[in-house]
Amino acid sequence: MRYGRASVFYFFELFFCIAPGSWRVLDSALLNQLNYKMKNLSLGKTLLLALSVTAAIILPKIAVADDNEYSFVLHNTTDEKITALMVSEDGEKWGKFDIGDGLKAGESAKLVWNKETNSQACEQFVKAEFEGGKESKPVKHDFCKEGLELGF
Repeated sequence: MRYGRASVFYFFELFFCIAPGSWRVLDSALLNQLNYKMKNLSLGKTLLLALSVTAAIILPKIAVADDNEYSFVLHNTTDEKITALMVSEDGEKWGKFDIGDGLKAGESAKLVWNKETNSQACEQFVKAEFEGGKESKPVKHDFCKEGLELGF
């Protein structure tokens, strides 16, 4: 024990970088009262408090993390490989989904929107580009709709 009965304050000195011995200026009645309260704080209550604080901080972040994930399923119902899938809010400026090497005839894939697009409108134009260089006609879809499946 560093300061005899006031050893509990050694903990505060270590974790809060308080100058050693500065607790000595506190009134001895206050020291006794604080020491008594710290001794009566059970390990179970301490763990429960720590878990409660941790849960209050972490659980909301976990809950929000997956709330805004928008996805859809793309089906290639054609005889050609889909090499690109393009989307546009206005039908003029197009962005591309990363579909890797493409989607062969008869294949399907689940595509997930980048979270950076969450502020965009739900309804977007979409068109497919095929291996031969042809493009499908743009079609407007509501991508906020759950279970959306597109076929080209």
